[in-house]
Amino acid sequence: MVIRPFTEADMTVRYLGWLNDSIALRYSQQRLQEQDLTSCRAYRESIIASGGSMLAMCVKDELTNIHIGNLTLRPFRGSDKEIDISILIGERSDWGRGYATEAWLAICTCLFESHGTQRITAGTRHDNKEMRALMARTGMQPFEPHGDTSLDNVYMALERGHLVRGQVTRETN
Repeated sequence: MVIRPFTEADMTVRYLGWLNDSIALRYSQQRLQEQDLTSCRAYRESIIASGGSMLAMCVKDELTNIHIGNLTLRPFRGSDKEIDISILIGERSDWGRGYATEAWLAICTCLFESHGTQRITAGTRHDNKEMRALMARTGMQPFEPHGDTSLDNVYMALERGHLVRGQVTRETN
């Protein structure tokens, strides 16, 4: 797995296909509108303007790095010591192979060990069993953010020093 900055070059027809795939985005707020190159650029710019970053997750084979999904990092409550993470594996053929867990563990480790992050947060819809399992598997605990009264969402947080680094198992073809 290679995690690198998400760039304009990642905004391909294949990527736009993910963002307009009703199954891949069934838990995402982005599902509420059709995505095109203009909306992708605007979203990326809004992340950067908020002090966050978008990262591309790429699976490396012998010749290339194949972009399969993204991680988005945003300061939580305006603090660079508290980061909110979201993840999308857009390439459906790579679902269930352990890539999300591998990327999640790598970015959490990097944030805690290299960036001085004290707390990582994430949220999802209540019915997103896979994301809830990923958060729990890596040591995140439920919390209630101020101002969100939605019963449809689940929020979890991970404090520095509590990351669970289990073995990542990957299904092969």
